[in-house]
Parts: sequence; structure tokens; C-alpha cells
Amino acid sequence: MSLMCIGVIFSLAGCFLDENRVTRVVATKYLKSHTDMTEREIRKFIQKDDIGQERLLELAKSKSWNVRIFAAINENLPNEYLERMLDDKSWKVVRACSWNPNFTTDMFEKLTHHKDKRVRSSLATHDRLPLENLITLSKDEAPWVRRQAAKDPRLPETEMRRLFLEGNHLVKRGLAENYKIPMDILMILSEEDDHQVRVKVASNPSLPEIDMRRLFSEKKSALLHSRTKEGLAKNPNTPIDILIELSKDESIITDHHPKMKQRGQAAQNPKLPETEMRRLFREGGRLVRAGLAVNPKVPMDILMTLSEDEDPVVRKQVASNPSLPEKDMRRLFSEKGRAIMNLSTRRGLVKNPNTPLDILIELSRDKNKYIRSDALQHPKMKQYPKTEQDK
Repeated sequence: MSLMCIGVIFSLAGCFLDENRVTRVVATKYLKSHTDMTEREIRKFIQKDDIGQERLLELAKSKSWNVRIFAAINENLPNEYLERMLDDKSWKVVRACSWNPNFTTDMFEKLTHHKDKRVRSSLATHDRLPLENLITLSKDEAPWVRRQAAKDPRLPETEMRRLFLEGNHLVKRGLAENYKIPMDILMILSEEDDHQVRVKVASNPSLPEIDMRRLFSEKKSALLHSRTKEGLAKNPNTPIDILIELSKDESIITDHHPKMKQRGQAAQNPKLPETEMRRLFREGGRLVRAGLAVNPKVPMDILMTLSEDEDPVVRKQVASNPSLPEKDMRRLFSEKGRAIMNLSTRRGLVKNPNTPLDILIELSRDKNKYIRSDALQHPKMKQYPKTEQDK
């Protein structure tokens, strides 16, 4: 159940990016097989460039909704045609119309009352949505639409309080991630046993540190504690000591947290005292290990330990470290473990200024074209006279 919920969250967060990629591919294939458009014309159309009004209007009537979407977002589409497309049979095309830079206030008003709740839900997250339309959507009959409106920090406090009093669990989730939510409501939500509300509360940057620590130490249930940790790992204001603890939990992703990135960057610094390097190494974390692995001043015992690390990123950093002894470069290069580890080793060695010439020659014939290219550009390869076969 927990993994499924996490999947839903990530899929909602990145839906527009993934959907746009699929739509672009499908639209391109359709245009290649159903029109006389050249590759250049198709590319210009997909990139929202000007392809001529006649051609654009023709594509706005395409049988493929994937194609109509790209016509709808093109700023060269006349407004009267854009308004007609608000009645398109595909809700995705209607939604795409709102992304057109020429979308007007009247058009926002019309879509606020659209019959399809998916259109209204999408509209509630629009960054140009007028405030009066946002308030209207916060009173929508569909809870999912109200939830989307509840996330918006522009929503007046009176409307947030009204939504909270409704008691709907979906709306509570939206309020819990609104960083302008009144503190008394956030505190009440932090006591909720709904794990989907809890993850939003824990990730809210307005949550006071004392309450982050309270939630982190609470263990009402395994699921609730897991979702709390997941939320704290995303919160930009989570204290570093909690993040270090979270970085030791393989089920929690902390690598993208700004504070963890800072620790990883600090670990790379050659001026960092050895005592601090050893402290960071003991505390662990993937980014810290990767940072230490590339640090030319890292103590040799730590570098040797990291050379056995099973993380491909750490392995690549170790292989690229100029302080790595030659015998260990050869050991890593000759290891026959997982394919991803071998690839990481080769990618690191090809960047190492001290990699032996014979290994570089082997890498210049690698099956990976990027490794071959980097090997051929390595400064040491100037010493190697190329034969006709190598060329």
C-alpha cells in the first residue's frame, strides 16, 4: 500500500513532463504518416514555432488529439480558434489551451465551470489563474478539485479555514502542503493518523523544527512513521541531524535534499580537515561517500573502503580519484562484477589523469562510444601513436 501511494505521488508530480514526452512522440509519428509535412516543419510545430497560420489552423482540426494539443499551445493560433478549442471533445486538449500565453481572463472563467472535473482540477494549479476563479474552484463539488485549490498559497485564510472545517480527507492533504496555511490548522493536521496527510505535513517548509523532531520521534505505526520520514526527507528545512539519520535508511531518498547536497560538496573539498572527513564517512550517506571518493586528500584507508562500495556513483568517483594507487586502478578495471559497476569504473578511469596508458588504450576501444571518445581525448593518449586500425 505504501509503495503504491508513493508511486501515485511521484506520478502526479511529474505527470505533465511524462505526458508531454509521450504526446510529442505520438504527434510526431502521426504527422509523419498522415501529412506531407517535412521533418523540419514537424520539428518547428512541436517546438511551438511559427509554421504559418494556414498550416496551424489545419493542424488544429487534426483527428489526433495529440496533434491538436500542440496547435492549442501555439501562441500564433488566433484567439477565436483558441476559444473554439475550449469545446474540444478531449479534456487534454482543453487543458492544453490554458497553457497558451494568449489565454484570456474570460477563457479562465469559462473553464472554471467546465463539465469535466479533470479540466477544473488542472486549472486550479494554474499559475495565472485569477484569484476569483481560484476561490470558485475551492468551492467546487468535486473534492479532488477543492484539494488542488487548497494547495495554492494565494488562497485567502478565510477560505482555507472553510475548507478545513469541511473535514474531507482529500482537501486536508491539499491544505497540509500549503506553506501559507494558518499554524493552528497545521498543528491539528500534524496529529492526523492519515498517513497521506502526515507526509504532506512533514514536507511542509512552514512546519516548526520542534514539530519536525516530535513527528520524527513518534512511532504510532510503521506506515505512519515511514510516511513521516518520507516527508521530512523532502522538507528543505529539516535539521541536518535528522537528515543524516534518514540517509541511513535505504527506503528513504535524501540525495536531492539541498542540505545533503551541501554535505556532499563539502566532502569533496581537499581543504576539509581529516577529522571532518572521518566524521562524514562515519555518518554515511550516498552523496557524502561519493564526495569523499573523489577528494584527492581523502585518507587512503577510507578510499580503499570506498573502492569496495556497491554504489555505481561512488565507484565512478573512486576510479576518477587521482590519488588512487595504480594497482587499485588495475584491480577495479579487471573486476568482473555487475555490468553497471564495470561501466562506472570505466567511466571513472577515463577521467582520471593518472590512469595507466595501457588501460586508456583498452578504453579507447570500449563498446561505449562516450568512453571511447573520452579515452581518445585523454592527455596521456598523445603519447600513443595511432595505427591505421585504431583510426
